[in-house]
Amino acid sequence: MVGVVVDGVELAKDAYAVYDQRELVRLDGKGWPCCQRLDKALTEVGTWGVNYERGKPLSVAGRRALGALACEFTRLCVGDKCRLPSRVTNVSRDGVTWQIDPSTFYAEGLTGITEVDLWIKAVNPYQRQRRASSRNIDRPRPARQRTDPYDVWGKQWP
Repeated sequence: MVGVVVDGVELAKDAYAVYDQRELVRLDGKGWPCCQRLDKALTEVGTWGVNYERGKPLSVAGRRALGALACEFTRLCVGDKCRLPSRVTNVSRDGVTWQIDPSTFYAEGLTGITEVDLWIKAVNPYQRQRRASSRNIDRPRPARQRTDPYDVWGKQWP
C-alpha cells in the first residue's frame, strides 16, 4: 500500500489498514466517502483514491530484460529491424536449414529474445501461470476485522 487520498489530502499511514490482503479499513473513526467525482482530479475535494503496488520490485536482471524487450517493441513500432520473432518458419544459411516456429515461444511464455527469455526461465523455470499457494483445510479461516458496521459508508445510522 503506497497511500490513500481523500478530498485531495493523503491520509496518515496509521489512519487505515489492509486486512486479509484485500480489505482496506479506516482506523481513524471516519468512514469512506460514499461517492466519487470522476470529473475532478484526485487532488480536489469530492474525490478519493488508493495507490498501491502489486508484486515485487524487479531485480537488476529483470529491469535489463524489460529494457531489452521495450527497445525491441519500439524498433518494431517505428519500422526498424528488431529481434522479435516474425512469421518466418524456415531459414537457410550457408547450406544449413532450420525451422523456427514463433508460436512455440509464445506458448512457453517466451519472447524469442535471448536475454529476455533467459531471465524468464530463471525466475519461472516451470512456466507457472501464477504463484503457487497452499491451504490447510483443517485450519479455520481468520476472522475479518471491520470498521463500525453502522459507519461503513461514512454515514451515521440511527
